[in-house]
Amino acid sequence: MTRRLPSGHQAAWAEAACPARAFAGLPGHVWRGLLCLAALVVLALCGRFETGRYVYATCFAGAFAALVLAVRGWPAGHRGRVTVAVVALGLGARLLFVWAWPVDTDVFRYIVEGDMQLAGGNPYLIAPGDPRLPRLLSAQAAAVLGRVNHPELTAAYPPLAELFCRAVAAVSPTPWLSGEL
Repeated sequence: MTRRLPSGHQAAWAEAACPARAFAGLPGHVWRGLLCLAALVVLALCGRFETGRYVYATCFAGAFAALVLAVRGWPAGHRGRVTVAVVALGLGARLLFVWAWPVDTDVFRYIVEGDMQLAGGNPYLIAPGDPRLPRLLSAQAAAVLGRVNHPELTAAYPPLAELFCRAVAAVSPTPWLSGEL
């Protein structure tokens, strides 16, 4: 024999058990999208406050799980809208990470190695910590030379990546145009 709760208690229990009720009246795919957006905001804040790799990895996994939940829960007849929503979320996340920029210091190595190539230097032979390097660099690249990670090491990136650094440095050797936005 199944015992039934009075109707008022059943409704209260159903509201407490279903997290979607917290977003009263919103369709399931909308609150999943909001959850995904919230997870991406937290992920961006991890980079901004330099929380460390384990916290960042946990937040990244949470954001990915929220994205999977949002996509899987989308109504079946609107798959084209899923693509638009995912692209919009991706662009929104990119904007969040612009605000959290820079999370790492690789961009400074890109600037220095690209500018070094423009001056005729070889990033596979000259490390950023080499005392001969500052006189090869432009003033903008020399300004970020102290922020290069592992200045004792020569370039580790493949040739096409180095050519991309060179092309960007030809336009503007600043962090804003170096591919880290």
